[in-house]
Amino acid sequence: MRWNSSLLETMTKRKKANENKAGRLSYVENPEKKELEIHVSDMLEGHDYHLRLCHKDFICLGTGAKTLMHKEKSNKSAILQYSRPLPCLCIEGWSAVMDAPRVQVCPFKDRLEELWFKITFDSAEEALTWKPACPISAVAGLCEKREDGNCMDLPDSLQNVSRERLTFAKVDPHPDLCMKFSVGSQSWIRCPFAGTIKAWEVVVTREQGQEDLQLQSMVTATFSVGLCTKSGGSSKCQTTKTKTVHVEEQKAVNLELTGLQCSSCVQVKRLDVKFSPTAVYCFEQCLSKSSHPEALNLTWVILVTAACLSGLIIVALVLHILQTVHQRRKQSTRDACGLTKQTDPSSDSVVSTFQPKAGRVLVPDSPLCGKNEKANLIS
Repeated sequence: MRWNSSLLETMTKRKKANENKAGRLSYVENPEKKELEIHVSDMLEGHDYHLRLCHKDFICLGTGAKTLMHKEKSNKSAILQYSRPLPCLCIEGWSAVMDAPRVQVCPFKDRLEELWFKITFDSAEEALTWKPACPISAVAGLCEKREDGNCMDLPDSLQNVSRERLTFAKVDPHPDLCMKFSVGSQSWIRCPFAGTIKAWEVVVTREQGQEDLQLQSMVTATFSVGLCTKSGGSSKCQTTKTKTVHVEEQKAVNLELTGLQCSSCVQVKRLDVKFSPTAVYCFEQCLSKSSHPEALNLTWVILVTAACLSGLIIVALVLHILQTVHQRRKQSTRDACGLTKQTDPSSDSVVSTFQPKAGRVLVPDSPLCGKNEKANLIS
């Protein structure tokens, strides 16, 4: 019993001595080259020393970056490259002896933002998946991004995160649909569809001087489409009228929306999936043709009214000109009669302006006066 106790005490002392000689690790990070310059001190003398990068979980799984520092080397340092500065990425070192203790240093343990990448989408299954690169206690869910920058949580989308892969089935691949990760009071937003080709969108098409409001889709889908109005500078849009629209793959459907006015908005949401954002499209200018039947009818009324007014003005001008010409002709006739007659101040009879030498002369009235009286006797 004493011998066993003595042996156990000796082994414990050796273990502590070996632990004291596991080495001390320090490092300098070069983020541009993604390199770690590692320095080792207090290592076990007379033995080579192992260095590697590993991902820490239940055990530290190697990444492939490793090196062996030979005991003859005076400069106990090495450079190892990494791909991403993950919080579980650690430097591990140990002496090249049997059952040597190991020491670990994790340079990026606070870089949680590096976990939220490698989000993938299966277009055939319409499934969004993500697997954490490091074990982490977090909550992940889907949200829709608003104009004010906030991301509103979608109902029934929250899942707890540990090590397993997360899957969100039946997802609409819209740029405003994002994933939200939360650890404690911190949260991060990642939008995997931002900058990609849209699966569907609302566009204004122009053809032969006319405009149509169309819903174009790359996939066969069903949508809820409605008119909405914004008030008080709010980003929320209050829906007034809605209808269901079905669009075939690679097709477009004209949105015959009654009541669509200038500066109005259209609210669209996909119905044939489980998770979909609500997109709002606002148009500052007025649309023509069938997309605005009320505006089109009003335009025709204005045009017809203007044409009638123009016609009345032209008729009035023509009548005025004819009346003016008639009055001038009448006045000219009167002036002509005045030139052929003179009135004697002592008599009401008309006397010729010249006297003949003898006899009687019959002088008819001038045809300009418009009369056919008998000849007057002038003496």
